Amino acid sequence: MLKKMINLFKKNKSKTLILFLDIDGVLHKSNTGHLNLTANLVKVINDFEKKFNNVSVKIVISSNWKDSLNIEDLKQTLPELSQKIIDVTPECLIAEHNQYDKIRFAYK
Repeated sequence: MLKKMINLFKKNKSKTLILFLDIDGVLHKSNTGHLNLTANLVKVINDFEKKFNNVSVKIVISSNWKDSLNIEDLKQTLPELSQKIIDVTPECLIAEHNQYDKIRFAYK
């Protein structure tokens, strides 16, 4: 997957990568609520931006957290990523769809 992404950036010379970020199970491994993997994501983003200096990573929150926190609260909850967070996925009225389909539907 990473090789495909790298080839895409080399080919298209894209300037912005939109990262659709789920929080549960991504920034923490358990139901403790501690976002102990945030530093890992920050490092990956920073390394990616250094390797491809023409690319800026922006984040759209696609987590269920967006249902109880507005974008400013999410930025305060994730201060290390706050400058990267640009949006949240809209509420999808089609509940039976998986997360991928919800994002695809919202950003058609």
